[in-house]
Amino acid sequence: MSNQSAFTEQKTFNLEGCNTLYVGDLSLDVTESDLEELFKPFGDLSSVRLVSHADGTRSGNYAYINFMDKNCALQAMRNLNYNTLNEKSMRIMWSFRDPSIRKNGVGNIFIKNLDKIVDQKTLFQTFSHFGPIMSCKVVCDEHGVSKGYAFVHFSNLDHAKTAMSRLNGTRLTKDAKPVEVMEFIPKSKRNTRGFNNLYVKNFPVSWEQEDLSKAFSAYGEIFSCKICISNSMDSKKFGFVCYKDPTHAQKAMKEMHDKDIKSSDNEAFKLYVVAALKKSERARQLADQKAVKLSNIRNNTRDVNLYIKYLDDKVDDVELKQQFSVFGEITSAKVMRHENGTSKGFGFVCFAEESAATSALTEMKGKEFFGKPLYVSLAQKKDERKTELSLRSRQFSRHMMAMHNNYFTGAIPMNQYGMFQQLRMHADMQFQMPNKMNYPKPAEMQNYNGQWTNMHRNVITNNLLPNQNNKKVRMFQNYSQYPNQNGLHDMNIYFQKNSEKMHNDYLHSIPQKKNSILYTFISEFVKTYYNYQENEVISALVTSILRDSTNVDKENFFNLSNLTLKNMIDSHINSNHM
Repeated sequence: MSNQSAFTEQKTFNLEGCNTLYVGDLSLDVTESDLEELFKPFGDLSSVRLVSHADGTRSGNYAYINFMDKNCALQAMRNLNYNTLNEKSMRIMWSFRDPSIRKNGVGNIFIKNLDKIVDQKTLFQTFSHFGPIMSCKVVCDEHGVSKGYAFVHFSNLDHAKTAMSRLNGTRLTKDAKPVEVMEFIPKSKRNTRGFNNLYVKNFPVSWEQEDLSKAFSAYGEIFSCKICISNSMDSKKFGFVCYKDPTHAQKAMKEMHDKDIKSSDNEAFKLYVVAALKKSERARQLADQKAVKLSNIRNNTRDVNLYIKYLDDKVDDVELKQQFSVFGEITSAKVMRHENGTSKGFGFVCFAEESAATSALTEMKGKEFFGKPLYVSLAQKKDERKTELSLRSRQFSRHMMAMHNNYFTGAIPMNQYGMFQQLRMHADMQFQMPNKMNYPKPAEMQNYNGQWTNMHRNVITNNLLPNQNNKKVRMFQNYSQYPNQNGLHDMNIYFQKNSEKMHNDYLHSIPQKKNSILYTFISEFVKTYYNYQENEVISALVTSILRDSTNVDKENFFNLSNLTLKNMIDSHINSNHM
């Protein structure tokens, strides 16, 4: 390689005066007394210092063992490194005050093709025959399984070179495979710009490995050459040509890319030659290409793609396309579905021309299809929808704050019972709810909050809970006549977030669960709109509504305006159905 090797730096670290050992990966229950007892047989100790992680942020504790004599420390390392203490293997290294000694890479070697049966103790014992080792580590995954490579850092450069020459291509254990031992090159010194491996395709199908090698050998010495067959239906061939010198690879790519060649039967081919990418680099490249393609599709279909909702469960892609095809050529029509195959109730139709999409938008909005009025609009990007919903939500919040302030300043009139009189949203506010579904909208709220009249209370109390001594009845009769100031906003938030989901759940649920979903839907409406929280009374009211409703009525509950739903609730109270 053209990089400057760390091994060319003729530098050796002298261990004279270094008598401190670092002991890592200790069990959390190891004490200084345990360490002193373990290391003392090898020589006199000047100190033992244990560093604990009581907060559990590390996988283990570590310690510093100071010997009076360096040779005693060396013997302790050779005999105890990677031995088990309290059921956990210790990792022992020399401790240097200067961290640059370990970080500059001098004397550091890299071992790959390491068999999974080779552990750190085996690795240390094998390489320590060539000289003192500062550190030794087999790289493992989160489960403690070897990834097949390791690092050994010698204190002496010559010892590292000897270990490389002696152990490269050997088996570290009887049943292990041969390893590759080489110098470790820090990332800062690796050649990240150069490449020596080429990816080649669009060559004659008759070519074999020798033909590919012959075609590229004119540009330099080839280290390896391989032909592969793709897994696609056409089983096309492609290959890799790896040069020893990156400059030869660059020259070959420049000369051979887009070169016209002919096969033995005179068929013409145009070679495709580029630098071979790593798997991770190829994945990133494909992801970037996909993102660009999707962006182009979205930009090109901005005004021709329609969003259609309130689709009947029976509508499929073919019927959707057929319904809209009268307006012009359709490039795609899709009904969106759940994982189980059931319709989500909405879909997309993309036209070839903007004029056709505009006509369909105008003509089909509100038109009945399978008995349901359709909602049709231009499809929006996800980020555009989020921005619009956020903007409308802020507008709604500002409007509700103004209503709240007007109430306390007397701007909103009240009747003789202390309740808000009927109000409409002012037209000059130009406020609209987010275009979600046809669920309760503030513009339709004739009453700012629902009003429980004395008649409502009397009917419910007399028919549902005749026992006037009941605590719940007394609480209900004392129900405040002042509506909740935040009721409208709370209801808007609740139905905006949950109504569409509840409707979809209802449509796709088994019959036994449908009433439960409707029960929740109507109960939440009563609690929020009427500002009333007595569960027993609400339960009786909702039960009576569900009992007297047909299946068609129940499905339509989700499409009623809040005023219509309020009137229906009032009618159940007034008719004494409970």
